[in-house]
Amino acid sequence: MEKIVITIHPSTDDGDAVLALEALEQGAYILRLLDAVGRSVAHGENGVAWRLIKASTNSPLTLELGVDESTDFADVDSFVVAARDGLTSSLRDIAESGALPDWLHEELRPVARNVFARSRDGLGSVDIGNGNGKRFTIDRAVAEKATTILDAAPSVSIEAGKGDRALWGEVEGVIVAVATWYGKPAFRIWSRQIVKPIPVIIPEDLVDQYGNAHTLKDVWSNRRVAVRGQLIYRDNVISRVLAQMVRDVPKAAQVDIDLLRDPDFTGGLDPVEYLRRFYEGELVG
Repeated sequence: MEKIVITIHPSTDDGDAVLALEALEQGAYILRLLDAVGRSVAHGENGVAWRLIKASTNSPLTLELGVDESTDFADVDSFVVAARDGLTSSLRDIAESGALPDWLHEELRPVARNVFARSRDGLGSVDIGNGNGKRFTIDRAVAEKATTILDAAPSVSIEAGKGDRALWGEVEGVIVAVATWYGKPAFRIWSRQIVKPIPVIIPEDLVDQYGNAHTLKDVWSNRRVAVRGQLIYRDNVISRVLAQMVRDVPKAAQVDIDLLRDPDFTGGLDPVEYLRRFYEGELVG
């Protein structure tokens, strides 16, 4: 059974002791981030029931988490791995490149900052992993970098910002995820003309009209939609769409090839001979 193991170490200033209340609060902050990642992985608004498998109150404090058996997932282990890797890779990206994940909406940024700041200012390092050696460690150096980045991060706007270019238009794509975009109702679409899935943000005044119309069934059925609204470009690529109208694109009717086939089209010639005569101008219309 896959699990998530969180280990909170004491700081060197505290010797072997770890302050129980601060450590438990740190665990609670990490669990809030894990819940947000779980929602993103599950492509839904409902939270995932994380279960405390084991807790060690000795120093260092260790928490082992799994998914409640009542959770409706076909492959629970794959979900746990995806959520664990999603959390650790996101925290690593924040510290190393300053990239903020989509699931880290503005209301959650102080939570992420607290996780890093506690390892910088009071608690020791934090390990998040699978309990078998694979882990991401938040030490004081990582915490310092990440805290500075989060403090400097601009507030997110669904409107075009600095470096963006906004055009009004329409884009088509298949719904591949139903989730949120920095806490805003959204779904993601993809097509061959789009480099990667892009978020379609549903404004508050349209949530009642469109918000309940897009579910996981749309993802499973490859539902194709056309979205009209503000197309926001970054580096000449659509980065997101602020929807004004969403409509279904009906599937093209299947065509019976036998109805299109004309056995007398070449006048009895085989295709190679017909094409030779056509290119050489020997065929008379």
